[in-house]
Amino acid sequence: MTTLKVLALGVLCAALSLGATITVASTDVPKAILDNDPVGLTSTLIGPALTNLTDINLIFTELRHTSVADLHIALTSPSGTSVVLVKAFTEGGILTGLGTPDDFLGTVFDDQAPTNLLNGVAPYTGSFNINHASVVANPLSTFNGENASGTWTLFISDLANADVGTLKGWSIQFTGTGAEVPEPGTMGLLGLGLAGILVKARRLRS
Repeated sequence: MTTLKVLALGVLCAALSLGATITVASTDVPKAILDNDPVGLTSTLIGPALTNLTDINLIFTELRHTSVADLHIALTSPSGTSVVLVKAFTEGGILTGLGTPDDFLGTVFDDQAPTNLLNGVAPYTGSFNINHASVVANPLSTFNGENASGTWTLFISDLANADVGTLKGWSIQFTGTGAEVPEPGTMGLLGLGLAGILVKARRLRS
């Protein structure tokens, strides 16, 4: 195989292995969060064709609730991995002792965020890590290395009296590698690279 062919193959392989970040929103909301209901609710979304996850963030576009400290929140991947992200104050969770903070509006659970949810202010708009002794460290990183493709299931239950709410919008931001088609800008760079190789090949032949 000539050097030019090797270079072309390398460019193609690099394109196929490029990382991508894709956000997918659930379409089965809104769903009611009933008062003191351990059965809770489930909501789903279909993950993209990323075969090796390197990071995920859970986004609550709009979760209305008169006391989010009451909520137990867990996420399950298509592979069946289930991770508790937040426990209710009745379980000694991260918002224990903070009263009845309202709502998650534009709230991003992100293991890499510098601010802990405990130090946030309702309605917790922005990015927060959810590290706390009541759950595993960096809980969202548990999904790293898994295949994103398939059904992701969000579970929410209210485990205290007197407050109710509605899950109106949520999504997951996936980062990983795999079969996803590169972004247009990346495709343009790939095209330029291949064109350069072809031009060089023609010059060498002439």
